[in-house]
Amino acid sequence: MDLTKKVLLISPYFPPHRAIGTKRAINFVQGVHCKDDWEVIVLASKPFNDNNDPELLDQIPDEVKVDYGFVGIFRPIIQFLSGSNKKKKPQAPVNKVQTPKPKTKKKKKESLTPFDQYLWDVGSAIRNGKKLIRKHKPDVIWVNADPWSGFIVAHSLSRKFDIPWVADMRDPWTIFFRRMESRPKVTQKLIRH
Repeated sequence: MDLTKKVLLISPYFPPHRAIGTKRAINFVQGVHCKDDWEVIVLASKPFNDNNDPELLDQIPDEVKVDYGFVGIFRPIIQFLSGSNKKKKPQAPVNKVQTPKPKTKKKKKESLTPFDQYLWDVGSAIRNGKKLIRKHKPDVIWVNADPWSGFIVAHSLSRKFDIPWVADMRDPWTIFFRRMESRPKVTQKLIRH
């Protein structure tokens, strides 16, 4: 009788993605992998907007099963419209003297919704998550968030297969009361839910 437990990690940020959220996901995978009685399956997103670092793939233990199915059919269109497929302009030769441009302080966009850039991918992530659950039969679903979209996927899969899920909030500051004060009441309710 096989006593190995299985965990499905849902984390859009995962190597080779180089977003800061990748760090927590890879730490989780490495920590759980060290335990002899746990097997790890990952549902992740392919990096977009040229935000990848192939060297990070070395951080994933060989036995971990990774599926990059947290990506929807609209992702190529979104990438095209956002201009992430545009070729970068060649840099000016080093020997030319360049006048530095004055620095302008960019105004940070306040997050007014609990949703993120992966919201478009939720439907596909749920479909691929169902396939992974049928194939591997995990005992628990673990979500690395934000991105918040992972919560929607986990909640849907949990209800469908009656598997418990854990919300691992990578950034509790997103619900910090000072940030919450700047959001509309309906958004605050959605986040708390």
